[in-house]
Amino acid sequence: MNDSTWVAHEARISKKRACLWRTIILSSLGKTLWPYSQYIRTLDLQDLFELLKYFLRYPGPVKGLFQGELVHFKVDEEYDVLNLENTMNKIVQAITKQTTQLEELNTNVRRETLARWIPRLPRLTNLTLCRGMDVTGNGNLIRLHCPSFKGLKFSDWFKEREFSACGDSNSDQDLAAFLNELRPQSLESFKTCPYRRFGPQSLQALSCHGESLAELELQILGLSTIPIVSLLKDCTNLVSLLLAGDKFTKIDLGGSYRDDFAFAETVGADFLVDSLSKLVNLTNLRLINLCYKFTDRHIVRLASSLPKLETWSTDGYQLTDAIWDAVVSLESLRRLQLGELARFTADGILDFIEKLGPGNKGLVLGVRSVDIEGGLIEEKLARKVEGRLEVISNDNHSQNWYKSSATLTYLDPNMMGLDNYLDRKARPINRPGINPRD
Repeated sequence: MNDSTWVAHEARISKKRACLWRTIILSSLGKTLWPYSQYIRTLDLQDLFELLKYFLRYPGPVKGLFQGELVHFKVDEEYDVLNLENTMNKIVQAITKQTTQLEELNTNVRRETLARWIPRLPRLTNLTLCRGMDVTGNGNLIRLHCPSFKGLKFSDWFKEREFSACGDSNSDQDLAAFLNELRPQSLESFKTCPYRRFGPQSLQALSCHGESLAELELQILGLSTIPIVSLLKDCTNLVSLLLAGDKFTKIDLGGSYRDDFAFAETVGADFLVDSLSKLVNLTNLRLINLCYKFTDRHIVRLASSLPKLETWSTDGYQLTDAIWDAVVSLESLRRLQLGELARFTADGILDFIEKLGPGNKGLVLGVRSVDIEGGLIEEKLARKVEGRLEVISNDNHSQNWYKSSATLTYLDPNMMGLDNYLDRKARPINRPGINPRD
């Protein structure tokens, strides 16, 4: 697809999206035959935000959005340039007056605007935000007006430009305050992707939802310390767990070895496995860039303790064929990635595949190893359980594993939010191999 073809395709899609949003807005104003907005259960306002950003660069294909009865929703700045934030708020203000059945909301508005919306959303269950800081002060409103609220997901607490301007002093305290304002043991899903400032107060507040939490995803980047052990001991009903870090992230074991990092890193694997082994309801376990000291015995113990696992990704240190007898006991396992520089052999993997059962149908096996015959293994895996092999090269960072997962959306905080749109509106729409011109 060349540049001009892609631009034309993008224009057609954007025109359809503009037609959809125009219908939703008109419905909210009572200008359609049926009250469509009253039936909406899930609303992705990020899509509207992206459409308005497209309008800044290519107004032609979506100019119909602001024609006729909707002309007053378009708020301009100087030189007839769309004021993105004010236009967005004006549209959504009208929509949320009618979406009383809304259950899931994805938005990037500021906390003051969110506070005006919450009383209109009595059925709200899940909230996705671009900036975590926008929940500040809204916990009591959610507790009062949204009795079924159970899920929160956000990118970083604030974008880097805001961080450099206002510092980091209150992020841990503000998130803890929000979590404490919610009804105890009501939060079932909590996801951050990524978050650089998860602190002890947030941890303690999150522990107040330990019995209700079923899904927990913490992507902690930068110079952060994760007190994993003290958190997991309270999360007894977890079904899905993702813990991801980078080379700067450290694990706080809560023990007496913090001053001896090398020894603590080794002993830490034992502490972490002890905690994870108690989460017997886990079906999805992903540990990224945190567990380089996991050895064969750690993998064997986890496989023996967590019989319900369906998706499993973890680091490891020179894992060998000694793990396969334990791993093959996971009768529902469908996706597996193991190890950094593993020492698996072709015979060991082939023997593992031969023992797989019907519950492993479609297994995706990801290994990082240089001593395997990929063709033979892939053929047998496909024949035995209709699965496939992913041989991970040393330059393929394990972050790709969870970025491509269907259960997790990776959000880049530097590319999101309302207040940096002027910096981005002149940038091209990037696609692989395509660089459309204005």
